[in-house]
Amino acid sequence: MGLRRYADRSGIRTGGGCRIIVRVTDAFSLGLELKNHNLFPNPSSWAHSALFLGPVAAYAQEHWWATLTVLPQVVGFKGATEDNLVLDDLERIEVRLLFGFHI
Repeated sequence: MGLRRYADRSGIRTGGGCRIIVRVTDAFSLGLELKNHNLFPNPSSWAHSALFLGPVAAYAQEHWWATLTVLPQVVGFKGATEDNLVLDDLERIEVRLLFGFHI
């Protein structure tokens, strides 16, 4: 489970999430990730909140690993536009591909 907070030119963004992973083989894992994203343009104003949910696939070897996550936005709680999603500032689908090397 994670929580992050950072500032940018649009305001303060906060988010949290969790991931459940099941090891299929010694090298391959599958899972599900849930992520929440919020934007506060200033401390007294809440612009939007969106929930993302999607699959995770990971592969690891002795000296490296890779993870692919596909997170469609499932609902916008605050600041939603069309289809009850927050599409003016966030993506409909977020895709992440991460690589890591052990040193």
